[in-house]
Amino acid sequence: MTNLFDARVLVVDDDSFTRTALEGLLRNCGFSQLLTCEGVGAAMAAVEVFNPQLAIVDLDLGEGPNGMDLVEVLRRKLPDLGIVVLSTYASPRLLGITSSQIPAEVVYLVKSDIESAEVLLGALRHCWETDHDLNDDSAQITGKMIPSKMSDQHIQIMRLVAHGHSNAEIADRLVVSERTVEKSISRLIKSLNLNTDKSQNQRVKITQAYFGMAGLVRKF
Repeated sequence: MTNLFDARVLVVDDDSFTRTALEGLLRNCGFSQLLTCEGVGAAMAAVEVFNPQLAIVDLDLGEGPNGMDLVEVLRRKLPDLGIVVLSTYASPRLLGITSSQIPAEVVYLVKSDIESAEVLLGALRHCWETDHDLNDDSAQITGKMIPSKMSDQHIQIMRLVAHGHSNAEIADRLVVSERTVEKSISRLIKSLNLNTDKSQNQRVKITQAYFGMAGLVRKF
């Protein structure tokens, strides 16, 4: 097997500062064959000429296809490509990506957990050396775990509540009854172990939990 540090690494992130930082970090680790690009189109063009062996893909690539859409295409074109997905979100499901849409054998890293180069290097080494599937919510995530009993629908409702949608609006979007939404919110509160004190607004508590898992700061 080729040495890890001789691998061709593709970095895809729409933020120029992050791309530069990742490139510098990887070069300091010993990687020399690097190609960075900012979006899906540039990444697909790069695949044809660069033929990467490892890819680091940001989950949120702005408007249009997201990082997981790109990962799906990359996996079809390059079945042996090792892929690390980076995000501020504790799980891609918080962005409305369901479990069935998450490709196999992808390491998911929360950006705030990359405290040193060793964390990213460990994820790349895992992709390079093993075939283990790390797609459950606990993979490579510390401090912001999503309870496994939370279904995709629960997380979708959590996301819609956090973005200010009423129960009626959520019901319309998901094509369910308002009663179903109400029951789901009650289950969601239990799953998240939220304080059910009636003096506190439960929707605000859900919103705080969501933005906490998303790695975003929001004051109320």
